[in-house]
Amino acid sequence: MPIDDSLVESNETVVVTLVADPTYTVGSPNSATVTIADNDAPPASIAITNPKGGETWRVNTNKTITWTSSGVSGNVNIYLSRDGGSSWGSAPIIGNTSNDGTQNWKVTRPATGTARIKVCSVNASSVCGTSNSFTIK
Repeated sequence: MPIDDSLVESNETVVVTLVADPTYTVGSPNSATVTIADNDAPPASIAITNPKGGETWRVNTNKTITWTSSGVSGNVNIYLSRDGGSSWGSAPIIGNTSNDGTQNWKVTRPATGTARIKVCSVNASSVCGTSNSFTIK
């Protein structure tokens, strides 16, 4: 039996059959096949595509941060961690930028071997994508 829940799942098909009762009449045909479309949206997500992790970005060079998103509306904030993701600083390195999947950034000091980039939805700050560690030299 179909149940309205929050799970994203495929459409469900059921056969509805009407049975006559003394208080009403059932016409013909008395059954039909009905497809119930799932009304649950997949969860919002962000995935970092650059940096991938393992590469070296040199200080004072321009690099392009890229990401994909699904179900994310509005702008994003971009954060940098220099300690493998333990902390992300008090402010984004790029704030309230368009969620178009690409942003240029001039690499800044200090150097680190455990840099990570995080992109988060401005409207839903728990929806984030985080890169693997890379080096800033």
